Amino acid sequence: MDNSEHEATGIEEVNIEEKAVDIFPVTDPKIPLWIKVFVIIIVAVMTFSLISSPKPLKAAFAFENGIRAERQHKYITAANEYKKVVDIFPNSVVGWGKLYIACFKNKQYDAADLAYSKIADKLKPYGGISDEIQIAVVYYDSKQEINVITSAMSRIKPVDFLEKVSDYVRRNPDDYWGQYSLGAAYLNLEQYDEAKIAYLNAIKLCPYIDDFHMALATTYNQLGEYGKAINECNIVLEKNCELPDAYSILAETYLMQHKYDKALQSAKQAFEFDNGNSNAVGILTVAYYYNNMTDEMNETLTLLKKIDQEYYYGIKDITEGKSTLYD
Repeated sequence: MDNSEHEATGIEEVNIEEKAVDIFPVTDPKIPLWIKVFVIIIVAVMTFSLISSPKPLKAAFAFENGIRAERQHKYITAANEYKKVVDIFPNSVVGWGKLYIACFKNKQYDAADLAYSKIADKLKPYGGISDEIQIAVVYYDSKQEINVITSAMSRIKPVDFLEKVSDYVRRNPDDYWGQYSLGAAYLNLEQYDEAKIAYLNAIKLCPYIDDFHMALATTYNQLGEYGKAINECNIVLEKNCELPDAYSILAETYLMQHKYDKALQSAKQAFEFDNGNSNAVGILTVAYYYNNMTDEMNETLTLLKKIDQEYYYGIKDITEGKSTLYD
């Protein structure tokens, strides 16, 4: 089918590899047909009912704002806008679909699962949004066997966990989740060089998953390779400039370099995007401590105790001078 036939029918061939590049590292500046159709429908409904209700207009603005936020790689902002759309139009497949993708990129997995549950049986007619969701599912889907192994991580000895994961990777060398889990096993045993190799293998197999880059950044920090850690965080932030965990790791990198002012700046960004994220609250507390901001430190420390008591005591040791982790 030539280009004129595509234009006449409105059917767009989907190349999964090209779509993958669209979804993760870059954003296509062209507006897909399904988005145009959705906006036209919203505008039509808005024109019909504007006198009696402002809701359609609000939904149209929210959807447009969500698309604009995605283009700017601001997926928390995008998720907030798409939430407004589905609050007004709870049966909108496109609205829930875009909300699912934005939440997934933000690691807001509970919210993503809820959004997906609203549309799982309705996706077939919606080609564009279905393709985006399918790619996300493929990249983040892992085999049942490695899921069972990793779920036992906290219940078995670290050396036993490493043995189980190593055996799995030997049998499944091209499984990127297996390589990622192997990196976690080595990291847990403080075998940082081995962890780095495993994470690099995971990224080589699938470079689109933010968790892989952030885990590698954490490993680089432990090896004192701070420039490489910053680079991995920036790779993630180029795709989603509102991801709290990436800013938290970046703040930790600066703390390890004793660049306390930069650490505070990054920690504040993490907290701004998610003030209920224990990593964001914890690293901001530490940054306040090293910047001698006692009142602010005590405020976030109190908040952390409400969110995550176990993590709270570790951070409290730092603020009381009982830990020299970042000295």
